[in-house]
Amino acid sequence: MFGFEKLDVWHKSVDLILQVDVVVTKLPKHEFYSLGDQIRRAVLAISTNIAEGTGRNSKKEASYFFNVARGSAYEVASLSKVLRTKGYSNDHTLNELYSNCEEVSKMLSGMIKLSQSQSRSQSQSQSQV
Repeated sequence: MFGFEKLDVWHKSVDLILQVDVVVTKLPKHEFYSLGDQIRRAVLAISTNIAEGTGRNSKKEASYFFNVARGSAYEVASLSKVLRTKGYSNDHTLNELYSNCEEVSKMLSGMIKLSQSQSRSQSQSQSQV
């Protein structure tokens, strides 16, 4: 088992993929390949960057990938607002998607802070040697 598979945030990001799939399959054809592809790429980037961050050798590198994942969560949240504005899904579905993006983003913020503080501690201990 990979380390990322033990993280609640990774599991929640995979759940977001499933939520986005439900919305995208209902898009009109002219939006399916533009707006649909954009939100699909963004939502996939969340889980893949979490996985990549956990596979890195330093906390600084991990923090970078967690930041990218958080940015992708923001992108999905923004696109969910666009979908609502265009009337492509019901409010309940999009509110849930938005809320889950917010939760994943907060979890990632915690991981970023932890990685950054561990990175600083690591740097300080190395400079004392």
